[in-house]
Amino acid sequence: MGSRAGMSAGLAVAHTKEDLRYVLSAARRAEHQAKGEGKDRLTLAVLRRSGEHAFAGCAWEYVGAVEGQVERFRQGASDRWTYQMRRQMDVLVGLDEAAFEAELGRLIRHGEKPDLGFLEDFRRFRTVCRDTDPRGAFLGLCQSAAFLARGREER
Repeated sequence: MGSRAGMSAGLAVAHTKEDLRYVLSAARRAEHQAKGEGKDRLTLAVLRRSGEHAFAGCAWEYVGAVEGQVERFRQGASDRWTYQMRRQMDVLVGLDEAAFEAELGRLIRHGEKPDLGFLEDFRRFRTVCRDTDPRGAFLGLCQSAAFLARGREER
């Protein structure tokens, strides 16, 4: 296929005590979701020990931004704004994107250790996102990045 070749993939991140069959099933589900959302996508499945499982996807060109978010969370950026946004999502999806972005900025600014880089990340995500509504997917990726940052061992 040459330069027309693309790849979509699913990746599952789980606790070492999680049942491997379930983890493999989640990875397959993430792969299926990535392929269903379009070409050249990654879907990340985060299987928390608490039983809360999340699936979030993005275009491959955005993966570097997610890696940057993991690093910023590892360095102490707060993720509380992601949970505040998630709790309000039923109302926020009714807003236009400018109002949503304004609320996102407000919550980030009022958090501990505000990092406005997440606002820039949303703007970038919105341009590379192939979903009709990037808001929920963006929050899912940010929460996944925070989870990955907490689970990372010190080197």
